[in-house]
Amino acid sequence: MAGDSVTSIIELAGSVVVFFIGAVLTALIVGMLLIVCYVGLDRIRDGIRGLRSVTHIVTTDPIEPSEAPESGYATIVGRATDGPNGGLETPFAGQEALGYRYRIEQETDGVGWWTVAEGGAIGEFVLEGPTGRVLVDGTGATPNGIDRQLVADHGSGESMAVAQPRIEQVFDDTVVGHATGETVSDPRRYEEGTLDPGQELYVYGACADDSTYDGRIDATESSTFVTDTEPPDEVLDDHDESWLEHGKRILSGVLAALIGGFGLYVVGSAIVSGLRSVFAV
Repeated sequence: MAGDSVTSIIELAGSVVVFFIGAVLTALIVGMLLIVCYVGLDRIRDGIRGLRSVTHIVTTDPIEPSEAPESGYATIVGRATDGPNGGLETPFAGQEALGYRYRIEQETDGVGWWTVAEGGAIGEFVLEGPTGRVLVDGTGATPNGIDRQLVADHGSGESMAVAQPRIEQVFDDTVVGHATGETVSDPRRYEEGTLDPGQELYVYGACADDSTYDGRIDATESSTFVTDTEPPDEVLDDHDESWLEHGKRILSGVLAALIGGFGLYVVGSAIVSGLRSVFAV
C-alpha cells in the first residue's frame, strides 16, 4: 500500500513537471509566432505605404495647383514671402527665416570631425509666381538646397558664451550630450543656413484648395514633401523606391504573416485537442 502511494505521488509529480514544461514551451512558441505575425503585418504596411508614395510621385514640372494630376501632387514654383503667422528663428544666430538647417560637429582625436546633431525646420510661407499665391505649411519637414555657414565654434575647454543661451533653448542635454555644458571637451563648430524671403523655391506636395490663396500645400498632409532651391527631380528620385522593392516587402510580409498564422492555428488546435482528451477522461 505504502509503495503504491509513493508511486502515485511520483507519477503525479512527473505529470505536473511535464505539464509545466509543456505550458512554458507552448507559451514561448506562441510568443514567437505572434512576433512573426507582427513583423509580417508591419512589412505589409510599410510596403503599401511605399507603393502609395511611388504612385503619388507623378510630376516634377511646375504647374498651377488647380492643374495637379489625379493624385493631387505637383511641384509649385515662386518667390517666397512671409506667411500670415510670421517666420522662424534660427537656433544659433537667432536670425529670422522662413526655414533653416543646422549642424553641430565635433572633432575627436582618432576620429576627426563627426556630426553630433543636425536637422532643420520649415515654417509657413507664401509662394508668389506664375502659379499664383500658394500658401505652404512646412511644419515637421526639413528644407533641401540650403548651404550651411559657420556661425560659432569653440576650441577644447573654451567658454561657450557666444552660442550658449540659444543652444540651451533648442537642445536637450540628454540628446546632444555636453552641447549645453559650460565648456566643451573637444573642439566644436555650429553651422546653420536659412531660407529667406525673396528666394525662388520649388515645393512638391499634395495640392489643396484654400479660401484665401490660390492653393495650399501642407507637409503634414503630404506623404512626400520637398522644399528646394532647385527643381526637386533628384530629391524625388532619392525618395522614390522601385515597385519591385515595395512588392517584395509586401510579399515577404504576407509570407511571414501566413507562417505565423498557420503556426498559431496548429498550436491552438493541439491545445484544444489536448483539453478535450483531458475532459473526456
